[in-house]
Amino acid sequence: MVDIELTKENIIKNFDKMNGFIKHNNIHIEKLEDDLAIAYANINENSLNPNDTVHGGLIFALSDTAMGTLCYLSGTKGVTIDSSISYLKPCKGKIIKCIATPIKVGKTIGVYKSEIYNSENELAAIVTANYMFLNK
Repeated sequence: MVDIELTKENIIKNFDKMNGFIKHNNIHIEKLEDDLAIAYANINENSLNPNDTVHGGLIFALSDTAMGTLCYLSGTKGVTIDSSISYLKPCKGKIIKCIATPIKVGKTIGVYKSEIYNSENELAAIVTANYMFLNK
């Protein structure tokens, strides 16, 4: 994440200026609160697997980005140390959406969950992850 003043507004404003993986995969933050991150990914032909559905790696990346942004908002950079994803329905269409929330935030470890919704607003995946805080 780019070093910026830690306000929700600055994080959202600067998020779309980021290069690399997030930009390449069309990931954006829609809403950010202390205990909520809503993110989405615009889907294109490069987002698809051989079955013409959204690649599971992108689904996980969107989730990891939203949960990682919550870590950053709490005042620390975090890295994923463990995660679990359950794919429930395929994702097709132009957009997928993620709603991420913290489960427990401790001194050195944070536990987060997220739900991924497909274009029909159906729950398509559930992710839980543990993050190690690097600078708390």
